[in-house]
Amino acid sequence: MKDFWKLNEIYTGFEDKKFSDDMHKLSEEGDEIRIFCLNLPNYKDKTAAVEEYIGLNEKFELLYSKLFSYASFRFSYCIKDEQAAREISKINGVKNSLNESKARFASFIDDREIRGLINSGRFKDYTFYLSNILEKKKESLSPDGEGMLSCLELTGSLAWQKLQAKTVAAAFAKKQKVMELSDFKEKRKADFLFEKEVCKDVEDICAACLNSIKGEAIYVSRKRGFSSPLEQSLAEYHFDKDILNNLIGSIEKYLVDMQQYYKLKARALGYYNEKLPYFERTTPIFDVRIPMDFDSAREIILNSFKAFSKNMYDYGRSFFDSGYIDWEIRSFKESGDSCDGIPALKQSRIRTHFSNTVSSANTLAHELGHGYHNLNLFTQGILNYRYDLPVAETASKFSEILFKKELAKELGEEGKLFSMDFELSGYINTLIDILSRFYFEKQVFDEREKGELSSSRLNEIMKEAQIKAYGESIDPDFTGDFMWVNKPHYYSAKRGFYNFPYAFGAVISIKLFEMMKKEPDTFACKYDLFLSSTGKYAVADLFKLLNMDLFSEDFFVSPLEYISGLVKKLSYNLKNNQVC
Repeated sequence: MKDFWKLNEIYTGFEDKKFSDDMHKLSEEGDEIRIFCLNLPNYKDKTAAVEEYIGLNEKFELLYSKLFSYASFRFSYCIKDEQAAREISKINGVKNSLNESKARFASFIDDREIRGLINSGRFKDYTFYLSNILEKKKESLSPDGEGMLSCLELTGSLAWQKLQAKTVAAAFAKKQKVMELSDFKEKRKADFLFEKEVCKDVEDICAACLNSIKGEAIYVSRKRGFSSPLEQSLAEYHFDKDILNNLIGSIEKYLVDMQQYYKLKARALGYYNEKLPYFERTTPIFDVRIPMDFDSAREIILNSFKAFSKNMYDYGRSFFDSGYIDWEIRSFKESGDSCDGIPALKQSRIRTHFSNTVSSANTLAHELGHGYHNLNLFTQGILNYRYDLPVAETASKFSEILFKKELAKELGEEGKLFSMDFELSGYINTLIDILSRFYFEKQVFDEREKGELSSSRLNEIMKEAQIKAYGESIDPDFTGDFMWVNKPHYYSAKRGFYNFPYAFGAVISIKLFEMMKKEPDTFACKYDLFLSSTGKYAVADLFKLLNMDLFSEDFFVSPLEYISGLVKKLSYNLKNNQVC
């Protein structure tokens, strides 16, 4: 088998004896944890019990992440890889079977005693890990209940999630895309209608998947004592509701300014009613053809990393040379882009779909930002190798800023307006579209609680959400009302509301860039420490490392003011006919 992604560095195949041995070892290590937790009542020394539990879980998680990474990489390379799908189910089955044991351990540990151990500094490196167990204890079911939910999840939400991914990928692979058109505007419209047609073909299947997943999420959140899946997601992400309300409220206050950008774009692209079709959101205002093959993207990205820090540059150069990036476009490759770490090997792998455009180069920079985050986390133990979703998009969005600033330098004065537009497009497409996705998912949960939603109703909710977010700047006849069908973020029972973290990451990345400009000599070191610490703190506490107060009412103002200022600047240049 071809050694794509250099996966042979993990295993040479599912038939590899190392893989089968590790699968057997994973089951054994799972049994060790189960037996240990069953015998917990016999432990008199709580400190020794906690130490042993941590040690057993470190061993298990390190091996689990290695096995799961390999199987998921195989599946994402080709979603028709049935063996990979089966192995993922087996590996997840072993991990899920431990939820009952986790519940036993949570019942065993006494809040007061463990708080005492934490405060004594005995488990300094595991303070957040243990505190999190105590917090989750409040929402846990009985050990038997946790075990039952874990088993049902495999044939419930995880199975529906897999069906959606395979259905959408197969539908796009089957349909013949429209032939190349010489008129770029007509080509964009044709591609949009093609995507809509494919989604229409599978919308009923995807609606069944979505209804089942959201139904499960509602049921489980209630069982765990949450008022809603949103409340559970916030707890899971260690993200305070007040911070979320402040974030959403701040974006809504600046919506009119950001919508003005789309009106400017509509006029520049020849839509004189100032209503932009959804498919034109990412179209550059300025018709500048910038050659951007993979090697050109590599050079600009590396230059942007070099301008930031030697550590980031060395990492980027090594990553490009490693062969760990799957960037080709092909049928049956999993949709979306990702960067996933393998802690056991201290490596990452990137999946992207590079199309020789500035946009795809920016996406590559985004995923490399995740990889740099992983690199810093590799300095931690596996139980601290984690980050909450809002933080997950911080490093990637910051990496985008570095790329865009370097691109602006490369293009010089002649491409200044293109650079300004490209930067604005990234921010506003993220903030407004993410807001529409947040509205959509919230409404879906509200209505799903009363019964199943048809595909036509889901289309209506998506259209309503987009019009609410985009306002009068979007053409109501050309909304992306079908976008729920092929967006994988909606199809996870455990990761509900996988939307606002992107908005948070976008505005935080601007705050980080502001800080970098103020502290050019010291910021890079602070940034590395920040990234390496993301598994040890709740979100608000993590940002205290950078002296940022997320609870401040005006915290999100400066990034949104920056974006608003760019819109006004672009508007001024367009009115004065300063067009490239």
